[in-house]
Amino acid sequence: MSIGGLAVLAAMGMLAHDAGGTAAQGTKQEASAWEVRGQRSGIHRARTTVVRNEKALAALWREHDPDGATGLPAIDFRTHDVVAVFAGSRPTGGFTVRILEVRRVGASAIVRAVIEKPGPGSIVTQAFTQPFAMKASAKLPARVRFQVREVERGRDSRRQDARQSVGTRGPSRDQEGVMAVDEATKKRIDRWIKQKGLNPYGDPQGTMYLGGTPLFDERTGRTKDRYEYILERHPELRRGQ
Repeated sequence: MSIGGLAVLAAMGMLAHDAGGTAAQGTKQEASAWEVRGQRSGIHRARTTVVRNEKALAALWREHDPDGATGLPAIDFRTHDVVAVFAGSRPTGGFTVRILEVRRVGASAIVRAVIEKPGPGSIVTQAFTQPFAMKASAKLPARVRFQVREVERGRDSRRQDARQSVGTRGPSRDQEGVMAVDEATKKRIDRWIKQKGLNPYGDPQGTMYLGGTPLFDERTGRTKDRYEYILERHPELRRGQ
């Protein structure tokens, strides 16, 4: 997940990592405002997670800071959880992660975050980085969904416009030459998913996706049909093989 536009957290009474990942340690009284982000982490693969107790936080922190350069933050898990977004290893500096919103929706919650990458011609550090962000939030329900978008810095609004326009295209996928999925094939895929105990995208249960879905292509701003996605990976399902 490489997120930019760092706010001046100190001015808001928040705690933050500097660009090298050095953290200030909070107190339980400050838990609601606790947030850290930076470009150095021991976690080199993209990941999103919700931390619900001190034991889980200690385990995550050992991965994140294996050298013990920063102290374990003090979070009151009676009232708060921690949401975390790790963008994985990136080839240069200039990538940042921001957690934009943690919002309850009925019996679940949505965490919106953005990974910003440097644009063409940007002057960046020529070294691998591991951008991340972590944030305390009031106790969350059992079901939490992450929506993480990767955008080029300065193009966020244009990408949003592209995503909105996707919803109005509808049949344009067929107009572009993509083979339509007939109803019989859709039913065959749905039965296959149920028999295999897979998630709606035909992947193992618990699979995590950048952006919360494997269907949206950030490069083109287009959303792929769910059945098309499955058939590309399992073409034998088109003829029921």
